[in-house]
Amino acid sequence: MFVSTDDYSRACNAWHAGDLDRALHISYTALSKDEDNGRLWELRGLIHRDRGEPHQCADAIERASLLTPLQPLARVCLAEAYGQLNRRELARDLYRELFHASDMTVALLLQTAVGLDAIDQPALAMRACQNAIELDPLASQPYYDMGYYAARCGRPPQVVESLARKAISLDPDRVSYRVGLAALMLKHERFEEAYEVVSHISQEQIRSVRCRCCLVRLVSLFEQSGDATRAEQSRQQVDWLTEEDIQSGCD
Repeated sequence: MFVSTDDYSRACNAWHAGDLDRALHISYTALSKDEDNGRLWELRGLIHRDRGEPHQCADAIERASLLTPLQPLARVCLAEAYGQLNRRELARDLYRELFHASDMTVALLLQTAVGLDAIDQPALAMRACQNAIELDPLASQPYYDMGYYAARCGRPPQVVESLARKAISLDPDRVSYRVGLAALMLKHERFEEAYEVVSHISQEQIRSVRCRCCLVRLVSLFEQSGDATRAEQSRQQVDWLTEEDIQSGCD
């Protein structure tokens, strides 16, 4: 039986709205009418991925791949699922294939880098970031992320610092970049330089930080530097995150 585009659209809309149970229910119902609908199998895999169900995600996207060419996000999510299922070589090979895909975006390449790092392939994660930079040289996140993976690969601190500074030059208002660079400097006891990196952060910028780890570092650095005002502002933001039960990591 033919499944109307309305079924796919309704499932997509529910998925995008974060209503994963409804999205999954719609996809199950639609696939019971047409089990050879590749796009619905692909969507079902993405829904399972967001539900934290790698087995079901991999099964659904593998089924979709037999019926229709996979979209970039589905290919990335399939590799991610393989990694979570400890099928690391398969995950690595699929991620590497994505390096040559013409339809990859900066965001998907960065997601690929995260997945590669999760299977202990930081050097390949750096390559994914490099591809993202080639795609958009003005995007700041690939430079910053590459610095993180460079550190994981044991590259010299100067390389990591250079990449972080490049990210800051492209997005000077991104507080997390400055905190990360300051943390690197603190490891090497460059206290004055570390403070200089964050010394112009405004109260509004501090209030925008959702990473408790970043804020704790700011509190410590500001206190050591005698900047009582910013130390207190950062401490108040930590308290607010705690009160609101906001759980978020670094950008």
